[in-house]
Amino acid sequence: LGTAKGFESRYARAGYKEAARYLESSVTPRDVVLEFPFTSRPEQERVTPLDLNFKGELRAIVGPTSSAERRFKEAPVDGRAFVAGTDYGAFLQLPRPNSELGLCATDRRDYNGFVAVFRYEQAVPVPGRVGSETGTARLLTAGGSETVELASGTRLPVVASGLQGFLERLEIDRGRRVTAGGWAIDDTKHPVGCLLAFEGERLVAFGPPSVLRPDLVETHGRFAEGAGFELRSTSRVEDLSAVRVYAVADEKAMQLQPLDRSG
Repeated sequence: LGTAKGFESRYARAGYKEAARYLESSVTPRDVVLEFPFTSRPEQERVTPLDLNFKGELRAIVGPTSSAERRFKEAPVDGRAFVAGTDYGAFLQLPRPNSELGLCATDRRDYNGFVAVFRYEQAVPVPGRVGSETGTARLLTAGGSETVELASGTRLPVVASGLQGFLERLEIDRGRRVTAGGWAIDDTKHPVGCLLAFEGERLVAFGPPSVLRPDLVETHGRFAEGAGFELRSTSRVEDLSAVRVYAVADEKAMQLQPLDRSG
């Protein structure tokens, strides 16, 4: 904890100022700001996020990382959750929601290499959660262009470049359930926000990157170690050749191509 305090006090202060300006210009009344400092302080709710004063009022909930799971569950279904704090890697890392919550980090802002702000949106509905029963992510095609539409209603353009990664494994079992594995990073070499697998336009699997890949560190840097993923479909897949996997980051989506192992 002492080391964490040192990092926050020495390196993160300038980054927090920049992050606060971004939040002030981006957060709406339907959104919530979740701040997870590594310093020990009681959980609280305030209207001046990141210890700075603003002209407007923003709802910010400050608490220890141990409260993250509960706070993610309480995030508004019809809004966005902005998660802010020190995100340097290793033990100085912001908490991420698990796949059962259906949240996708559609954007990540990095400040000074130590502070980050993640913007989470509802990608898929969560059974039993009020307000999230209808709608799910879809792959839309119009005019020769593709768009990924999340359950939140946000539409992300599908681009041909800007993200990196490969689909290394795509298998189907006797029950017609698909498993897809690989890795994906954004243009800053950090893991992407989430991955979605579609059979045609229908979503069949969703999840954040959650598989450690030490083999990526030498080529892409230490942040890429957490960029691996393994998705498993929750429904039957009829045509394996129609399954495509998309990575989401930086307010866009990109289809991951199969890894060519012939060379």
